[in-house]
Amino acid sequence: MNLKQLIKQGSTIVALVTSLFSSMSYSNTLVFFGDSLSDTGNYPEPENVTLPQLKNFNLYVPVTNPVPEKLYGTAGYPSVDFLKKSIPHQGLINGEPKPLYSINWPMYLASDKGQPSIVTWFNYITNGGKRKVSLNYAWASAIASGKSGCYHDNGDIFSGDCNESTILDNRVKYIQNTESNSNYDKQNGFKYSDLQIPNLAKQVDLYFEDTNQSQRRDANIFIYIGGNDISNLLRSKLIRLVLEPRGVFNKLIDREMVLLADNILRTVARIRVQDPTAHIYVLTLPNFTYLHAGHSYQSIPIIGGKVSDVLAYTISQFNDNLKQKLSGLTNVKVIDSGAYLNSLARQKTYAKSVLSGSTCINSSSGVYESAASQNSNCYYGKHHTSSYYSWNNAHYVSSVNQKLADYVLMNM
Repeated sequence: MNLKQLIKQGSTIVALVTSLFSSMSYSNTLVFFGDSLSDTGNYPEPENVTLPQLKNFNLYVPVTNPVPEKLYGTAGYPSVDFLKKSIPHQGLINGEPKPLYSINWPMYLASDKGQPSIVTWFNYITNGGKRKVSLNYAWASAIASGKSGCYHDNGDIFSGDCNESTILDNRVKYIQNTESNSNYDKQNGFKYSDLQIPNLAKQVDLYFEDTNQSQRRDANIFIYIGGNDISNLLRSKLIRLVLEPRGVFNKLIDREMVLLADNILRTVARIRVQDPTAHIYVLTLPNFTYLHAGHSYQSIPIIGGKVSDVLAYTISQFNDNLKQKLSGLTNVKVIDSGAYLNSLARQKTYAKSVLSGSTCINSSSGVYESAASQNSNCYYGKHHTSSYYSWNNAHYVSSVNQKLADYVLMNM
């Protein structure tokens, strides 16, 4: 065989392998359950908002910074086509269209895995469903605990019916309210009482209602949740946290974190029974004191340090319980994303902004900066040698999401 024939044969083999890998990536769809760290558009953006501020956490959903257009389609970034299919609609800011897309870790991961898009539950249902696509059921403010149902953003049960129709109807109400009144969120104290937020068990209910066995076959399923449960718990026990000895309060935390991990274990068990072909990945939580909201606890007079220590301890106990309860289960893997993100926050790139508790979304005055000034991908400092870690109160900037996706992909 001469050199020309050898090169031609080699090229053919490479093309076949590439085609096979692409086909495998496309057929093994991705499915996400969780909260605002994973939501790509189920929780609605305000249809219009005037002079947004830090409390407008859903200014962009995915909840992270808008990424510069020049990066779309470059190495490690989703293409424009992927972004348009994944986020077909965005709300307005000060009556103007958003010129950029925010990108979180499920979008980076889906793009890296060769998926043409990631479809939110909302877009899937409103466009007919019944397609084999990568799906996202995660909702901002969702909790892992509780019986299957709909909840308010503070974790309280939503009274009345909770089904596909009621969730969609209440979502429409929020859109209509923010369309007719661009100050709606501010005037209502940033309390999103219109919305029915499905908890983890309900998200899984919806998934099995919406899909058939063929659509679910060999899916890669990701569960990343628990932060809202922990936040709601500590907020409700704040007086006890202040008055009780630390050892006594820790026992309460230990019991609650066992129960929280049990909720996730039950969800994993259900998925394994109803879909034995699924590959399930459960992500651990990072230390939230590295984010702006967690950092701000340190400034609370007298009790700030104790609150921060208890928060770190609670997350550690939750993660340990997850690892223990899910260890050894077939087709189930706990990815220690929490430890990875903790180490990332301490790296030189992010450490300065972490130590200062800064957020990328707003200036020091607390007023949202325009998309034009955000077009730096949340670099921190004049010389772009470091980066913000926090986009807003409790969410990472897009570069941290990108690194998280890389870490998840490496550990699949």
